[in-house]
Amino acid sequence: MTILQTQRSTAATAAAPRAAGLSPRLAGLWAVTYLGLAALHLVRDTGAPWVRDAASVLGSLSSPDVSWIIVVLAVLGLTGLGLRSRSPRVAGALMVTTGLVVALVLADARSLVFPGYLPMLLLGLVGVGPMDQVATEVLVPALASVGESVGGLALVLTGVAALRGATSRPGLPVAVAARTCRWAVAVAIAVPAFYASTRLARALGIPFGVREEFPVELGDGKSRRARAGPRRPSSAAC
Repeated sequence: MTILQTQRSTAATAAAPRAAGLSPRLAGLWAVTYLGLAALHLVRDTGAPWVRDAASVLGSLSSPDVSWIIVVLAVLGLTGLGLRSRSPRVAGALMVTTGLVVALVLADARSLVFPGYLPMLLLGLVGVGPMDQVATEVLVPALASVGESVGGLALVLTGVAALRGATSRPGLPVAVAARTCRWAVAVAIAVPAFYASTRLARALGIPFGVREEFPVELGDGKSRRARAGPRRPSSAAC
């Protein structure tokens, strides 16, 4: 083993406890926060932690219906976190299952849309760029979906750690881990590359991957007013 490989192995070993300690905190933070938001929405009719979207798997349900689902998922997540020391296998299976539902069913495409448009959204908050008036009804549900993705992933990682701790041979063989990492890197490269190709196609005038109305929905409708041309004075003003 070379010196560089030894240094990389040492860095990875040092980072593992930090990651293992962070995921339970994030999972607990998601469960407590979204449980409170969902309960307040059901009791006081405050802002919903999930807003209906046609592209979502749960698009046919209303916000109160999904708030009940969030309450159940958050309680299951907290139960799994509480059972880690007494029944790690049960806790691990419960957290992995709950986390997958949160990340893959409760969260939706808005989790990917928000990071992709984050630079323009940040500029829009200070009145710069095509989105100088960021619509709250677009920004808040996107942030909520990002939170659901992070919370679900944290639950899955915490559950996997609990299951590994319950086995007599924790960890993966080096060959399996290396093969898994190669596939993960390939997917991490391919997905953004495909996403970037849709934007390049749009810049070339090819309507691929982006609806014409999408910039209007995110911004303040400037492009729509530009296509409509200058407004004519009404007869009442004459």
